Amino acid sequence: VTKGSLTGPFNYQYIPSARGARWTVAKVAMLNGDDAPDIVAASDKVPDIDFFGDLAAGGAEATIPTDGPVKFLDVADFDGDVVSDVVFGETHAGTNVIDVAYAYGRAFGPPETPVVVGRISGVTAISPFGKAPADAAIFTQENPGPGETLPATALALLLGSGDRQPLAP
Repeated sequence: VTKGSLTGPFNYQYIPSARGARWTVAKVAMLNGDDAPDIVAASDKVPDIDFFGDLAAGGAEATIPTDGPVKFLDVADFDGDVVSDVVFGETHAGTNVIDVAYAYGRAFGPPETPVVVGRISGVTAISPFGKAPADAAIFTQENPGPGETLPATALALLLGSGDRQPLAP
């Protein structure tokens, strides 16, 4: 993302990451406490999350490392420190297993190194909800049981926590 030749508040242009894959998920949020919009974006083809911070002042780039491609990505304040955090699901090659991880926001810098908080299969969505510290809903789809014809949707919750230890109810 760089200053572009467009006019108005959206005067930025997309420049593909060095990894050469197009983003498949992206969010714009206040991620480092500086009151300027930031972007996190990732691809479901290659590992890592691109972070573009302080766009109003010309931008700063960083990489949030992941162990696999990122399929799900969202932002909210999960630890209640008034700085938004990143929650994401990274895939494992050849499986439907997702590692759910948080990269906690850091004032005036890129988010911290991610922490994996769980591993779950069949994930269809990860969605934050509620006020800070926000909670995360993880939706999964399960195969039909004996005598059933339709798959079931299951829900797992991770409750936000000021000590950065998400809790399962």
